[in-house]
Amino acid sequence: MRVILVVLILVFSNLCGFGEKLSGEVSKQGELERNTVVEHETGAGVGNARVSVPAQNFDTVTDQTGGFNIPASMMPPYIMSVKKDGYKPFSMTVTEKALAAPLLLQIEKSDAKTVVVDAQMCHLGDDDYSDNSANAGDFRIRSSGPIFRKNFAISNAMSKQKLFLRIGSIIGIDTKEAVKIGQSHVRYSYSSPVKIFVNSKKIGEIKINGDNQKLRIPKRFIRPGELNEVRIETGINLFQHAYTDYDDMEFMNVFIES
Repeated sequence: MRVILVVLILVFSNLCGFGEKLSGEVSKQGELERNTVVEHETGAGVGNARVSVPAQNFDTVTDQTGGFNIPASMMPPYIMSVKKDGYKPFSMTVTEKALAAPLLLQIEKSDAKTVVVDAQMCHLGDDDYSDNSANAGDFRIRSSGPIFRKNFAISNAMSKQKLFLRIGSIIGIDTKEAVKIGQSHVRYSYSSPVKIFVNSKKIGEIKINGDNQKLRIPKRFIRPGELNEVRIETGINLFQHAYTDYDDMEFMNVFIES
């Protein structure tokens, strides 16, 4: 049997899969069998962890060994999240390929090196998008507008370390780069990248969809001991000039890490 192992890591790489492959069988109850949430360091199953797919109104809790099932009727791709007190919020983009085998999800304990800015699903844009847009079929949440803003505090000690902003999962981006690699199927237009700011200073752009995307935060941009602000701006349709057509996209889990 082969098992796909999805690991949340605090380096520049995205999610890594390894292990043995399983044929994803469907049980008589119409559920994909034996997905598991485990602790990153020990590999022990994590019971009573909340597993959800916000866009499809799916919500469940792991059993005492960390096991959980997914209804076979839920069609990927979608963002899955795992939350439990004492652990860092976790999310991943579940694809059809990933569901070819049971999922083994590793979550990490909370620590002083991570500040959770926001752990909710957020939809940016104008709720006006093509069916060919990246992950358009997975959008269920109404847009909160084209801009996300959230405050966070950071300690003096942490502010002296190398700092990164990380987004756990992001879908819906329709940039030229996303079209080129097949994430978006919009034919005659594409959008500008998602822009990321800390305290009104731009730290970078995101051009493709995926998990665990990181951007370096220059130390001079941070105000230790005070409130700081993360601002995320969705892109705009570069081929629409009559009005501003915002790119609809969704993301979950925004962190500041050292």
